[in-house]
Amino acid sequence: TEAEVRLHHLQSLTAAGVDAYPAATPAHTTIESLTDLPVDTEVTIVGRIIAKRLMGKLCFAKLSDATGQFQVAFSEKELGAET
Repeated sequence: TEAEVRLHHLQSLTAAGVDAYPAATPAHTTIESLTDLPVDTEVTIVGRIIAKRLMGKLCFAKLSDATGQFQVAFSEKELGAET
């Protein structure tokens, strides 16, 4: 079930030492302000993944925060197969 999948993901994060529900987040960038930044600027976004599409060795995800939505692409070539 969906609940079991989510619980498994939570347990995986916890086992890896990641706090899935941190009390605070570091300084972050809003989605609305992304268009003002130079390409290849490293940012932290606080929001939700509201959609994902797997297309072979490429994955698209739509991120959402209080200021808007943004689509990102992840490539197996750049990230590696284990991610």
